Amino acid sequence: MSNPHINNKDLFLHSVPITPLAYARFSRNQEVCLHVQPTYNTVWRIMPTPGNGYYNEPVRADVPLIFEHCQTQQYLSNDHITYRNDFGNELEVSAKALATNSKTQILIGEQTGMKTRESCPKAVPEQNHWTFVLADSPAAAEVQQEAEPRYSADKMISDIKETLKKRGAMMIRGIARVFRILDDNKNRQIDSNELLWGLKDFDIHLNEEQVAVLMKHFDTDGQGTINFDDFLVALRVSIIRLWYVAE
Repeated sequence: MSNPHINNKDLFLHSVPITPLAYARFSRNQEVCLHVQPTYNTVWRIMPTPGNGYYNEPVRADVPLIFEHCQTQQYLSNDHITYRNDFGNELEVSAKALATNSKTQILIGEQTGMKTRESCPKAVPEQNHWTFVLADSPAAAEVQQEAEPRYSADKMISDIKETLKKRGAMMIRGIARVFRILDDNKNRQIDSNELLWGLKDFDIHLNEEQVAVLMKHFDTDGQGTINFDDFLVALRVSIIRLWYVAE
C-alpha cells in the first residue's frame, strides 16, 4: 500500500496478466500500477533472493528481496527504462520473472562471466531485486514532506475570470443558474463534483487536482463543500474592476 500522504485514498500495487491491450508502455512487460481497491490482483509475496535463504523469518530491511505477484507468479521488475512525465525523469516498473530457467541460459551466463547456479532457487537478476528502506530515526519517519502544489488557486481564479470577461456580463448569471440547478438540497453549497461539471457547462475544463485546489481555497469550514455565493462574488468583483478600468 502506498504512503497515505501521497493521496487522500489508499492506493495498492496492482497487476493483471498481460494482454494485447494491457501491458507496460515501454518494456511491454506485464503492467504494474496503483489501484484504489484491494483485490487479489494487489497481493504480493515477499521472497528472499537466491543465497539469502531466510524463509519463515521476519522480513529484513536493507537486504535484496523479490516481490512475486501471487496471481501471475511474475516478479516486480525494473528494467531501468527512463521516461519523462509530470514528475521529471522516472523509471518504468513492470512485472516479469527474469529468473534463469534453462540449462542453455545457464551455459550462456557462464560463458559471459555471470554467476550462475543450477539448483533451486533459480538465479534472479538485479532487475527483480528490491529492498525496504527505513528512516534514520523514528523522528525522521514522522516528518512528511509535502510537495509544492502544481496549481495555484489565485492563478486558476484569474484564468476563469478572464474567460468570463471575454464572454460578457451574463456569464456570471449563467453560472449562478447552473449551480442552483446542481444544488439539489438547496443549501447553497456545492461539492467538488458539482463544481467540476458546473464549470464544464461554460467550457471551463479543470481536472480533479485543479478542482481540489479550488475547493481547499474556498472551503473555510473544512466540510468538503464551498458556498457558491462566495465563489461567484470572487469572480464578479474582478470582472467589474476590469470593466471599470477599461472605461
